[in-house]
Formats: sequence, structure tokens, C-alpha cells
Amino acid sequence: MRMYGINIPEPLAYVERKFTGIVFKSWHIFQNLTFCRDVESYLSEIIIGGATGTVLSCFLRHLAEAVNELEAVNAFHGDLSGKNIYTSDGERFYFIDLDAVEYNVEYDSKKRMKNHVQLYDSFCDALSDSLLVPFLGELLPESEDLRVWMPAVRKAQKQRRAKVEEDWAKHGRPEHINPLRAFQTHC
Repeated sequence: MRMYGINIPEPLAYVERKFTGIVFKSWHIFQNLTFCRDVESYLSEIIIGGATGTVLSCFLRHLAEAVNELEAVNAFHGDLSGKNIYTSDGERFYFIDLDAVEYNVEYDSKKRMKNHVQLYDSFCDALSDSLLVPFLGELLPESEDLRVWMPAVRKAQKQRRAKVEEDWAKHGRPEHINPLRAFQTHC
């Protein structure tokens, strides 16, 4: 992805664990992005700091540009939630959890919907649709009608959230939860 201009952490090593000559587990080890934080935490901090609607729109516009670059190089990220996108300044973004990336993939409505639901779910607790609809609109091809698309995104997000909450009820909440959930203003 780096050769296509997509920001990812610097690869440092590749490790394989073998048993009787067969690889049964492997890991990619990447640079620690100590100068960055996930976009959910970044957004939470700038909202608490009093960010204006203009600042939030600018952040979302830059994020949309970065996400569109993934599609432009036919790289589909299967877990494109805010926890897997890092930034230090809200203008330049790094994608992590690269094991979830498929290459040479043609985007279709199903893949695009999955990513849009993940992104919408990451941000809808803190941002209203007046910001999120234009953001997702920037990610849609002209062939899709945003007025039809958004109700489907909202419905799928509610289903996704209900499943997550159900899993948490059974297995306990994770150590790190999206800090934007504290806002509870929208979804």
C-alpha cells in the first residue's frame, strides 16, 4: 500500500511460527505510531477542546480523501472503523490492522456499505447527520443516490451496534471503548 501512496506504519519485521516445517501462525510487525492516536480519540479530544463545525467538516473531508485513496488503489479494508485509522493532526491518516485488507478488489455496494456502516458507527455518537451525511456522500460514487444510501447505512449501523452490545453483555466490555460513545448525541 505504501507504494501506492497510502499511509501505513513502517513495516519492521515478519515473523512465522512453524511446526514440522508448516507455518501455523505469522505476524507482521510495524512501526509504533506513538505520535498518532486513533481518529475516535482524536475527534473526542478536538470536540472537548471546542472544535467548530468548520473544523469538524475539514477533518471529515481529509478523512474522506484518505479513505477514497484506498478505493482508488483497489484495497478493501474489512475493518475500517475509527480505531483502525490513526492521525496526529486530522489531515494525514494512517491505516492499521492491515491483515484485514484485501488487495485488487473491485468495490461493490456490499463492500462500500460495510465500510460506511463502520465509519458511521464510529462517529454517530458525537456527530450529527449534518456532518456525517456529506462525509459519506464524499465516499459514494455518482451512481449511488445518497438519499437512498443513508437510510440503509443507519439501519445497518443500528443492527451492528445491537450485535456489539449483545456480545458485550455475554462476554464483557472491552478494555478500550470508542471515547465518542460518551457523547451519546445521535445514534
